[in-house]
Amino acid sequence: RDHPNASVFVLDVLPTGVPYLVEWWNVSAGVLFYCHFPDKLLTRDTVNGEQGPSATLDAATVRGSTSLFRLFLITLTQLKRFYRWALDSLEEWTMSYSDLIVVNSKFTMGEVEKVFPSLFLPRNSVFITAAT
Repeated sequence: RDHPNASVFVLDVLPTGVPYLVEWWNVSAGVLFYCHFPDKLLTRDTVNGEQGPSATLDAATVRGSTSLFRLFLITLTQLKRFYRWALDSLEEWTMSYSDLIVVNSKFTMGEVEKVFPSLFLPRNSVFITAAT
């Protein structure tokens, strides 16, 4: 609202501000989101979207634990999975509000397409590479 003549708003790193610009602030300018790399792939327990060895409970640890501690570990794992699912879904949903999503390489574009396929359906968002 402070810049009614703006042609485009550029957001970087986190897409969570995009829906606020579009829906709440009702900006008429376009919204460009520069995606460095999906946060979904940067989490500690994943490598390129695949579960790493620390993502699952070690069977020997679980077997050697008391029943109460085993229940605690399983509950903690489930809570972590839900937490990651919620954040990953939020990342994809907020990116979808952008008019244009720019990535820095063909590799990054491929990774974004792999983990957020809904962003590549026919729609307003178009992916281009800033550098190849």
